[in-house]
Amino acid sequence: MLYRILTEDKNIVGIRKLLGQYLSGATVYQGQGLWQGQWENCLIIESDDLETIEVAKLLAGAIKELNEQDAVLIQEIDCESYMI
Repeated sequence: MLYRILTEDKNIVGIRKLLGQYLSGATVYQGQGLWQGQWENCLIIESDDLETIEVAKLLAGAIKELNEQDAVLIQEIDCESYMI
């Protein structure tokens, strides 16, 4: 399962620390997001290293608290990945 977490692009040092606590591998993209009519810089975090949706929710909750956000989006994507 691939988990994608979308959050505001701030506190990157703290987010990297959290990712290191929860994950051994992830990809992080910077982008632009629209939230409640306002554009903001965002981070898109993707990983297939989270064991369950519950762990993904714990990580997203920690990011939400760190960034003092109203919400952090989690997407659970059923896919197959291959390391070549």
